[in-house]
Amino acid sequence: MMRRIVDVGLPPHPPLHFDTTTRTAVVTTRLADWRAVERGNQLTSLMMKPLWLATGFLIWGRTPSDFHWIGRIVIVVIVTSIILAMLKPILFGTLPMFFARILFARRLRVTMRPEAIGFRSWLYGRGVRITRQFQNRPVQIRFTVRQDREASTHSVFRRGGQRTCRQHLEQAAVLEAVVEAGWSRVQDMEKRSGQRMRAIPVATVDAKTGERLAVVLNAAVELTHGGNKQSNSRSVVVGRDLDQPSHAR
Repeated sequence: MMRRIVDVGLPPHPPLHFDTTTRTAVVTTRLADWRAVERGNQLTSLMMKPLWLATGFLIWGRTPSDFHWIGRIVIVVIVTSIILAMLKPILFGTLPMFFARILFARRLRVTMRPEAIGFRSWLYGRGVRITRQFQNRPVQIRFTVRQDREASTHSVFRRGGQRTCRQHLEQAAVLEAVVEAGWSRVQDMEKRSGQRMRAIPVATVDAKTGERLAVVLNAAVELTHGGNKQSNSRSVVVGRDLDQPSHAR
């Protein structure tokens, strides 16, 4: 039965659920990356023209009807422009992120078992499965966060007036699963010439969310670790306490 793991070392979100019977951990969350915020910016821009027209009609109805129609139009244009100039920073400061989280966020689901780690995200058409044993050697897996270089490039060529706020682009990151194979915990760490390592992108996130997510996922890796099969097959060595007197040995 899945139960939520609560620990002082884990952030409150995303939640980590763990089944002690099957040693299965599940982490699922909705993420709004920089592309979702950009879509939120586009939707907010589309809303500006209808908002301008609605405000204009509202001001038109409140102007004196005995004014000449040209004078009423001038009043409507000036007042509407002033109102929207004050509202625009507020709208673009709040609505894009709101739309990104409500409308454009996408789901990431990571499932871990002692034999494998799998995840589903929008970066892949199908789910990805990473085995935790390869050629009778354990595969070390850890989750890290790096800067999103594509977002940095997009920030350089991005155009626009008020919408040139680049905070979501500067804080864009990529959550990666670093897979390290071809070594054993019992071998000398200086003899890791056969080590093979690669980074598999898991999801695009903002830096703060990615750091919290990496902490939770690395905790799930430790919870579901199945042990080192290669080290278990070795002969058991009985140690001797060198601090004991010779007659007690």
